[in-house]
Amino acid sequence: REMTGKAHEVERLYNAVWVVYATRNLSMPDSPLAREVVKGSRRIHAEEKRDIDRIEFPIAEFKKYCKLSEGRLRTRIRDRSLLALGLRCMRRPSELAKFKRRHVSWVAPSLAGWVPTHTAPLGFEDKWLRVYVRSQKNDQEANGQFILIEPTWSVACPCRLLVDYLREFKFQIGSTGQGDEPLFVSLNDSVSPITSGAANSAVKRVAKVLGLGPNVSGHSLRIGGCTAAAAAGIPMEIIRVIGGWFSDAMLGYIRAAAAPALFVTQRMGL
Repeated sequence: REMTGKAHEVERLYNAVWVVYATRNLSMPDSPLAREVVKGSRRIHAEEKRDIDRIEFPIAEFKKYCKLSEGRLRTRIRDRSLLALGLRCMRRPSELAKFKRRHVSWVAPSLAGWVPTHTAPLGFEDKWLRVYVRSQKNDQEANGQFILIEPTWSVACPCRLLVDYLREFKFQIGSTGQGDEPLFVSLNDSVSPITSGAANSAVKRVAKVLGLGPNVSGHSLRIGGCTAAAAAGIPMEIIRVIGGWFSDAMLGYIRAAAAPALFVTQRMGL
């Protein structure tokens, strides 16, 4: 009761203690009281949250944006690359903001014949993109994961848009002298890393251009990538790995989007 309205503080304190034990290769002592406090704080936090209709960022709409020429060129080039990686890797704004240039690199394709080389930019005919997600919200130990992206070199391809971004900003990726520098930067100085809030604002800015409404946010990239992959028949296990889901939370996005496509209302006789 004393922690009512302080759910965030309870969670942060509990996770901080857990991390200390984990870094020392120790198991955190089980405490029924601590578990009840955390459970209660989560319930309070859930009750405090505003009702927000989290909706997807449709990939079809993103393709439209990639064909537009509105706004400043450098803003447009950065935002397209940011959104493309967010959709393909199903990532949160906070995770995209943490990407460094050493976290992305070009690698030789692992499946011969799958790369449409006739549309690839010069010098990238035999390249795939490898993205390393160093940490994420539900990875307290920062184990990280790799995501391999096969290019299509279409107008909305993450690989093509990243090439455009790197060329415009004169950045180098991989294990280079710029490796520890941020991948996505502020447009004010091209040196400071983009913040999570700025990444979220970029998504909202694009959504406004497309007329998608105010409920589209940075998290909409994660939902949009997840639902698009499910609609295309990508196995749930693959979607779970790409997006880094350790729970069944992603099923909520998929099921909500799948219902209309299955004509549920009509089949129910309503």
